[in-house]
Formats: sequence, C-alpha cells, structure tokens
Amino acid sequence: MKSKVVKTMGRYYFKKLGSAEWAYFKEHLFVTRLDNMHSEEDIKDFMEHHNTDCLPFDLPLHRFFFIPDYSETESVMLTKSHHAMADGSSQMISICAFSDNYHKSMLLEQAPILNWWKRILMLITLPYYLLKALFFALTMKKQCNPLNSGR
Repeated sequence: MKSKVVKTMGRYYFKKLGSAEWAYFKEHLFVTRLDNMHSEEDIKDFMEHHNTDCLPFDLPLHRFFFIPDYSETESVMLTKSHHAMADGSSQMISICAFSDNYHKSMLLEQAPILNWWKRILMLITLPYYLLKALFFALTMKKQCNPLNSGR
C-alpha cells in the first residue's frame, strides 16, 4: 500500500506516494520481528519491558512488533503509538497496511480525478468561498462566536 491520507476539499482520500516519499517511508517505518514468543506470558513480559521506552520525536510516532509464529495458525502484531497517533482511523489504516486479508470497504476511497473543466471551475470558485467564509467569521456576533464559548 504505497499511499498516504490527504485532506482535499473537506474529505479524506488516499494519495499514491512518489518514489522519494516511499523510500523515506520505508526507511523510517519500524517493524520488528519477534521470534520465540509462544504464550501470553511472553507477550506480557515483553510489553512490561517496552512500556516505558520513549518514541523519538524526529521519526514516526509508532512502532510495530510482529510475531509470525505465535501458534500454528496465528500470528500476532503489537503496536506502540504516541497518544496523538492512536486514534481509531490511524490504527485501522496501519493494521490494514500489514494485513493481506482486509475488506476494501474498510479503507477510504481514492481521490477522484478531476476533468480539466472541473479544475478550472474549482480554481474560479475557490476565492469566492474563501471570501464568504472570511466575511462570515468577521461579522459573527460576539455571543455566537464558538471560539469565545458564547461569551
């Protein structure tokens, strides 16, 4: 899955990564293979040991630990994430990226490819909508201002 989530016109879409972006992503993605773990006690000991490890802020704020031979029919993946990265959608996208058995409906839709006339129309109307939003924000009554908690 060589893509990232981007926000376009208020909706989230997947955007394919370029080769330079993909190389950077592969270089900084932490996936550690753990062998010789076959019981819940082994996993518990591992988690107690690594619970206090700090994640460096100059690299992605998540790590993945993969146990391929947990049992004859099961594999285990443990994730460690910074609390800012541990919302539901980010975790689901990360898990789907490592899974080969996921349903496509769990993922976000791809960004539509716009025709040339739709691009021109969007470029022409964008300043109007920006001015409209700015005008609304500047003329809002003080007691209705959501940033001021209605005071």
